[in-house]
This record gives sequence, structure tokens and C-alpha cells, in this order.
Amino acid sequence: QNYIINERRLVMMTMMSMSAAATLMRRSFRLPRPSFTTTAVSRHYTIALARQVSPQIENAIVMGDDDVADAAAASPTITSDSNSNVAISYNIAHEQHEVYLKTLRSILPTLVLPPLPNHPDCVFVEDTMVALGDTVVMTRPGHASRQGEVSSMRTIVEQLGMTIVDMEKEDSGATLDGGDVLYTGRHLYVGISERTNDLGFRLLQKTFKDRTKVIPVLLPANNNNQALHLKSVVTHLDEETLLAPTSDLGADVLSNMLDSGGYETLRLPSMLACNVVVLNDQHVMAQDVDCEESKSILTNACQERSLQLHWVNTSELAKVDGALSCCSVLLNA
Repeated sequence: QNYIINERRLVMMTMMSMSAAATLMRRSFRLPRPSFTTTAVSRHYTIALARQVSPQIENAIVMGDDDVADAAAASPTITSDSNSNVAISYNIAHEQHEVYLKTLRSILPTLVLPPLPNHPDCVFVEDTMVALGDTVVMTRPGHASRQGEVSSMRTIVEQLGMTIVDMEKEDSGATLDGGDVLYTGRHLYVGISERTNDLGFRLLQKTFKDRTKVIPVLLPANNNNQALHLKSVVTHLDEETLLAPTSDLGADVLSNMLDSGGYETLRLPSMLACNVVVLNDQHVMAQDVDCEESKSILTNACQERSLQLHWVNTSELAKVDGALSCCSVLLNA
């Protein structure tokens, strides 16, 4: 099921359709909602949110840009043209993203929003919110040019009837990108990075403290622009298995996570391959990388766990630091 809407013309019929789809999905899967303890809990999603690629994608920000947000002074209407040296094709990015959406739709009802004018990074919707159960924290992204993406996403979440915590209102000094947040089903890891600060972590900890253990993970500041977010380095395959690259950066990030205990680690030569999207403990969307060793390891791991693996190529968006998980938000609405 696919929904493409104009945000200025949200109507009750659309939301009723989404609600009906969500109810059908819950009845079909018959999975319990997470109990939010630190024991393994199956994550269950009923709706995915995504946004089409902006025709201005060539102006998307990249790691190393000098205009990283000053959270206190940033204007949400600022746009970025600092990425002129990155050769990226809108047509290729759009075509690849359409395949991504087709795969996502085959698994979950998917609400697809149009691109936002003057927001070249808007396809990366993950950074605008963090959802756990029926509660959504609307974030304050760590780059000034991206803060204007949040309000339209908030409108959708409101229409879905979810409980909203607004980071901007709670603490205007906090910054957080959703790409820095990894929920494994047992722990909520929050990367402290160029985009996410300690105040952002503390707001998540305050919001979700009664549901799960919220753990900060320091991303090495000097990583030679290898990783923008926590999930650029580490994601998870199931509630027991973390995916990380074989590089020193992978080892450094894992060392800050494994003290929480109980995880097996699966190491891949390709860091891009380590960013996967897991849906309802049944499906895994993975980047179709050129590294055959990484693909073989991941294929075997999914077969061992009876997970259905879907290869998706979003290599064009990867040129502007976009990983698979960046392109959708998974909700249990």
C-alpha cells in the first residue's frame, strides 16, 4: 500500500485509511507491543514514513561542511549550497529511491511525502524524530539547514494520533539527529556526535527512562569523515546481534557499546553494508554493496536467523552520507 500526499491537503480519509491499514497489520502479525524492559522485546511496526528525493539533492550537506549548526543561533530557513564538489545525479538518486520505496511498501504500509522546497536533505526523514512505542520525540537536527524539516513531519505524527515530545520546546540547546539513535529492542543507544549533543541525549533519557535503558555512545570526533552518525557505523540484525565494520572505527564504537552486555557482534569489511533496516523481526533491507565478502556474511547470518533479506542499492544517496536507515521512519501507530 502506498500513500503519496500533499501536506497542505491532509484529509481525514487519508488518515482513516492509514489507521485501518495499521489495524490490519496488527491483526495480521499478532505481535505484542514492546514492554520496554531491558530484556529482548520484538519491535513491531505498522507504518513507515518516507519522503521523495529533492531535485536539489546535489546541494545536500556532507561531512566536513564548515557551517554545522550553532544550535542557539541557527535559523531553520537556512539552506546549504556547500556541497558543490559532490557529483550526484538526481535522476539516479530518484530511481534508486523508488526501488527502496517499492521494497518498503512490500513489507509495510508506507506514507510517502513530497520533497520540501529549499531542503535538499529532506529525503533523510529519520533525523527528524525518534519513536518508541506510541511516543515520538520530534528532534532538533544538529545542522541549521535541516531544522526546517521537522514541522511538516510533526503534522503527520499528530494526524496519526501519537504522543509528541518537542525537543525545541523542551530544551532549545539540545540537538539530535535520529541517525544517531539505535533501538535494539533491549537498549536505546544514542550517539554523541557532531550532530547530537549531550542535551539531546538527556532529553531522550528523560522521555524513555521508564521504557528502556538509554545509553550514550561517544563517536570518535576525529574519524576522518568516515561516519556522520552512530548508525553509519553500527546497526543491529536482531535483539542479540550488532553489525559493525572490521575497521578500527567499528572497534572503537563497539567498545563503547558492549559494556551493556549480551550482544553478539557481526563484523563486515564494508561499513556501508553495516547499515541495515530490520522490519518486524522478519525482514532485513540491506545495501547492495560491491563487497562480496560482506554480502556473503550477511546472507548467511540472515539465513541462520530465518530473516528474509532484501538487497537495495542507494549508492547515489550514499555520496551525501545517506544510509538505508536514513530514508524512512518506522512507527507503531
